[in-house]
Amino acid sequence: MRFVQKFSNKEEWSRRQERRRAPRFEIHPLVKLTLANGAVVNGHLADMSVCGALMETKERPFGLTPGEEGVLSLLVSPGSPEAEHRFLCLVVRVSQSGVALRLLPDVTAEQQAAGA
Repeated sequence: MRFVQKFSNKEEWSRRQERRRAPRFEIHPLVKLTLANGAVVNGHLADMSVCGALMETKERPFGLTPGEEGVLSLLVSPGSPEAEHRFLCLVVRVSQSGVALRLLPDVTAEQQAAGA
């Protein structure tokens, strides 16, 4: 019975993947979400795609609401700022287990690349 339940969950997960714009990959690095109001949320990723990420955390600082913008930092080597990868993002959903984020285009980087 347990095997059947696991299989049906994988099947459901597979159907959800097909509906997504981009496939999600399970990765679990430590991350830091810095909100526009200066609040910081620490946790780790559950999964990530080119369009978004799911961050697992129990922290709920002021301002952690859908629509809030921030910067998601992947802490490749914790304690070393030069080893962070940063992504502009938008909080899409807040649940008991974490935060769903939409990754936003970095307009500044695109302008610099275009020579603006």
